Amino acid sequence: MSNTIIKKIISSAEHPISGCPLNVKIIYLNGLVGALSVCSCIDTETKRYLKELCTIIGIDYESIDFVNIDYCTIGKAINIRSTGFHLKDVRVSFWIDFYIIIIRRGIAIGTVHYPLYPYMKSLGTFSKVYYAFMDGNINDIKYWLYNDKVSEGNCLEDKKKTILVVAKVSSGKSTLINALAGNIVCRATQEVCTNKISKIFFTDKQKCRIVRNGKEEIVDTLLNSDHRFDYDEIYLPGMWGDFCMIDTPGVNNSLDKSHEQMTWDYVKSNDYDILLYVCNVNYCANDDEARTLQLIKKLCKKKILFVVNQIDTCKTNEGPVYRSVQNFKDFISTMGFHNNIVIPIASRPALLLKVGENNLERMDRIDLELFKDKLEDSSFDFSSFVDCTPTNALEATYIPYLETEIKKQIL
Repeated sequence: MSNTIIKKIISSAEHPISGCPLNVKIIYLNGLVGALSVCSCIDTETKRYLKELCTIIGIDYESIDFVNIDYCTIGKAINIRSTGFHLKDVRVSFWIDFYIIIIRRGIAIGTVHYPLYPYMKSLGTFSKVYYAFMDGNINDIKYWLYNDKVSEGNCLEDKKKTILVVAKVSSGKSTLINALAGNIVCRATQEVCTNKISKIFFTDKQKCRIVRNGKEEIVDTLLNSDHRFDYDEIYLPGMWGDFCMIDTPGVNNSLDKSHEQMTWDYVKSNDYDILLYVCNVNYCANDDEARTLQLIKKLCKKKILFVVNQIDTCKTNEGPVYRSVQNFKDFISTMGFHNNIVIPIASRPALLLKVGENNLERMDRIDLELFKDKLEDSSFDFSSFVDCTPTNALEATYIPYLETEIKKQIL
């Protein structure tokens, strides 16, 4: 794609952001600086383009802060909603501007794809623009900039509530997300499963929508999709309402440190409403856990809910299960996490119960019966941690209690 064509695309005085209020323009420009800084692309050539862009959209170049770069502005910028101008969704314009700068600087755009993942709530638009530039598809870019007109406009920010789920490898994080979703949206094994940032949205639509590499697929159920575990975003019908869960790679993945870094970058961005930390009840108070929690305490500025997962795997003849949960609560207290909510969870039985016993394989039904037998044991009394008395097997997994607590903490 030649510089002549690029300049023609963005040098119009009708740039989509030009009709927005001044404070929105500042958010947009500072977000652009943040995205470029993540990819180490701030230099004289970059500033020359930004000065040109400021002239186009009508903003003082001096209002851009190149010193105190706040990466949270990336999330704010790409979640601006603008209607009534030339663009329904400002994030399209944002990524077009970003990639034009990258190309002008002669950088291979494939090298800046992954560093930006942790700073975004939506990967669909980013991927769409990314692949258009990779393929040199000028017609798509011009269409998005000039032909997507709507009427009656104002600017507002996306208010969808987000839950960032963080855990070490093999803590049962994927199974927990499946249980909360009431659907198998994450591959769950004892090995490393999650290798990128993925987002699960809950909607009032009846069909599932899967976004992968900028392309959408609509299916009646996830079982009908070849990409049920390989997606950037997934939209599910569900009772959660306007919520989004963000799945992250395990923070102690020794096989690929870049996966771990994605998670820490997202934690640091604080571009979420609550952090859900998941640990395995069988080994949740050790030095490795301490190192992980110390970093979370340093980076996370939002509310934290702690989940002690897999309580159904504990052997009742080795002592009360609730004692392990109490040990973890005492453990995090010594690290400065005082008065934080700690919830014991049996995520796999919860998922099996939500799927429906009639839809289970024989071994799953056996596992579920074993869990129900354990409920008769007094060691499964968690009344000191949760303010509820279970009346059925699903409530005894404490997934419904966790769902209620998440909504309470966010709303």
